[in-house]
Amino acid sequence: MATFPEAAQHAEHTDPADPAALVDLPTAMLRTTQQAFTGLADAVPLELAPQWATHQGTLREQPATIATYVWQTAVLGWARVALLRVGTRTSVVSVLLFPRLEYDLPLCGAEVVSINGSINLAVMDWVPMSQHRPMPATLPAIRAQFAHYPNDPELPDWVAASFSPHLLYLRPRASIPLPELHAAYTAYLHGYLQLCATATPHGDPAQTFAAQQHFSLADMAKTPGGAMLARLFGAEWAAAYSHAVLFRPGGEYTRPPA
Repeated sequence: MATFPEAAQHAEHTDPADPAALVDLPTAMLRTTQQAFTGLADAVPLELAPQWATHQGTLREQPATIATYVWQTAVLGWARVALLRVGTRTSVVSVLLFPRLEYDLPLCGAEVVSINGSINLAVMDWVPMSQHRPMPATLPAIRAQFAHYPNDPELPDWVAASFSPHLLYLRPRASIPLPELHAAYTAYLHGYLQLCATATPHGDPAQTFAAQQHFSLADMAKTPGGAMLARLFGAEWAAAYSHAVLFRPGGEYTRPPA
């Protein structure tokens, strides 16, 4: 889940002095994620190599910066959030939580693109990794809290092929209050962390790795994020970053297909 859409390169945003103001929703989501992991007794922040922690590039003479944060817990092998800024007009947050391979759990992912403080794209879900294991009952209940925001009727292939029936997928809508969308993300995130808190090892780690890697490689191939990162930061760095940081099944490196 890393779209970083090209459409996001054209607008203006201002960082909020108060995160509660939600002027910049991606920044608020980053801070909510940081606070959530800070509150977990078993969460360990990982120190990334400098070239992954923060990286700078340009697009049409506009500076671009991407900052990445990663945690591990007893259940999550790789929990990362990346915040991308392009000029003073664009901010994108991408969140993806990979369970350890002993836990046959869905992935938790979210992505929001903000243009001039308005939402260009919002997607949130617990992405199923097994067709044979039912989704947790809490997920439909979370989506039902925001049923007054129906999904966009035209789902792109990369969403329709992998995501659950309970995803939230919204294209540009001026009428969506940012605090409401922030509340939706908080519900998806906290609900997922509660699921992890009660999880027990289940399933075949080899099959879990295969499922997580299939999603990762398909996401890298289908979403427009890879092309955007290549334009911003160069193709070589973008490809290495995707394998080393964005997509780490169970905390392991993705293996390019033979």
